[in-house]
Amino acid sequence: MTDVIEIQRDWGELDRPKINRFLTKRYYGLWPGIVIWGVALFVLVAGILTVDHLLPHRFQQRNWLAAMAPIYFAFLAMTILNTLWKKRLFQDLIETPLRRNNRSVFLSENGVSDFGPPQENDLVWDYITDVVPYKNLVLLLLSPVEYIPLQMDGLPDGMTRESLLEQIGEWRETTTPDGAD
Repeated sequence: MTDVIEIQRDWGELDRPKINRFLTKRYYGLWPGIVIWGVALFVLVAGILTVDHLLPHRFQQRNWLAAMAPIYFAFLAMTILNTLWKKRLFQDLIETPLRRNNRSVFLSENGVSDFGPPQENDLVWDYITDVVPYKNLVLLLLSPVEYIPLQMDGLPDGMTRESLLEQIGEWRETTTPDGAD
């Protein structure tokens, strides 16, 4: 059993957008998104057919479709621009000098100490909601999408992912609520 494990982390090597997509998909699952898009498509098609059927005969030449097309394309353009702007904003947030510095994470029976930019945490194991292996990382989840990443490249000599997960499991099992002794 190890008393303290120090894991080095290089923020530049983390692909945070992919990690966020993984955690979001893990939280929501695949089917809700497919169902939502299916219902939206059904409502769109059913709405067009209903409006076409209910309009008086003089409007049956589908002039209303020509009137609705600019609104649809304006909405589509706004959605695309919003997506691009959000991507740019998050990319700029990730690349700030504060978030480019490397740091160490310390794990012990008392919890997780994560000091350095962009935040400083000293957390008891009770605050870690889940431990999730992902590619070359182990993610210590604080919520469904907030995490402290542990890079396997930064593990101490001789330690493997399996031994790290086993040690974290032991510490989490022996912790008391809110770290009270």
